[in-house]
Amino acid sequence: MDLDEVRELIRQLMSLVEELPEPYRAATYGVLLNHLLISQEVTSEREVTAPRPDIQSTAAPFSVPIGVRAFFQQYGIDEGVLQKLFLIQGTQIVSIYTITTRVKAKAQIQVALLKALENALITQMFSFQQKDVREKLDELRLYDSTNFSSNFRSKSTLFKNLDSEEVELSGDGKSELAGVILELGK
Repeated sequence: MDLDEVRELIRQLMSLVEELPEPYRAATYGVLLNHLLISQEVTSEREVTAPRPDIQSTAAPFSVPIGVRAFFQQYGIDEGVLQKLFLIQGTQIVSIYTITTRVKAKAQIQVALLKALENALITQMFSFQQKDVREKLDELRLYDSTNFSSNFRSKSTLFKNLDSEEVELSGDGKSELAGVILELGK
């Protein structure tokens, strides 16, 4: 692939990434550009070279863990919705969902549930770290430090162990997560 072709692909990549919410642009651009550069050998001549199989074969394709698959089947959710919520490459997962509500309490619960799903994709445990939820809400400018704990307590039936930094979803929490996935994955 010559430099002009690379420039055009980068322009297209930038156009695609600009459609994403601001907090996700840099990470998504980096992942996609890295994939582009790894999969193609760039030359200064007008020749196109084949993808480099030695590099491509080192990254194992992502496989949805069995626990997450069971969850999706239980709630009648198509696994394809994951592509609308997360950018997944190998073992890397970047959230690309958009929280549409501006109500901080509701956004907090949605972020917590989606963080639990993100964690389940890696560890098969539907759980989240409270600090990760704080950071994500801060990034979205939806963090309410005054009511953070009380927002969780008001929805305590969704969680098993709110007094811990690592919080696991209850059965009700998984049901609520299914609703959030269907709402944001439209």
